[in-house]
Amino acid sequence: MTTARLTYDSTNQIDFPYGVQKYTVTNRQEMNQRFAASGVSEQINLYGITEITLQMFFSADLKVELETWWWGWAREGGEFKFALDSANNSRHQISGAGVSGAVINLSATGGFAADDYALLIASGDNAREAIKIASVSAGVSITATDNIINTFAVGDYCQHLDYYPALISADKEFKPAAQGGGQFYTATFNWFEVLS
Repeated sequence: MTTARLTYDSTNQIDFPYGVQKYTVTNRQEMNQRFAASGVSEQINLYGITEITLQMFFSADLKVELETWWWGWAREGGEFKFALDSANNSRHQISGAGVSGAVINLSATGGFAADDYALLIASGDNAREAIKIASVSAGVSITATDNIINTFAVGDYCQHLDYYPALISADKEFKPAAQGGGQFYTATFNWFEVLS
């Protein structure tokens, strides 16, 4: 079983050894249309909104750490990181010759291995493409199992799938529910990805 990890205030880590009971990622686009008194219409498109919903099971000791430290950080709008698998938390920029066919040149390859899943993210429009890594040329590039379909440029990112380097909480409260006589707790978390 993999261990999920939440990192807040840059270095403070909370591991969830019992895993995740529910994990949903919703990618959506919103459109807001407004009309001025003059009758002029304005449309605002919000692209690439990623919402993560998790339900986790944890010990009473972890509940105290979440309530005391993490929630104090998150409720004030503090950004935090989350990895569904704590071993898969790499994020590197596309560099050098960029992307050609199935080869993605990176500023570093640390953390990536064959058979890992990764996500390519374009800056600006935040276009994304999920890939499976076939091989790694240490420190230089990774090669996907298939050719890359979308266009990605030097400076765009490649990160592990199910790793979120910048999240904020969408929750108005943190209210874990007691299980097993108060020795364990469950809580549902709702987070939004902060786009770079």
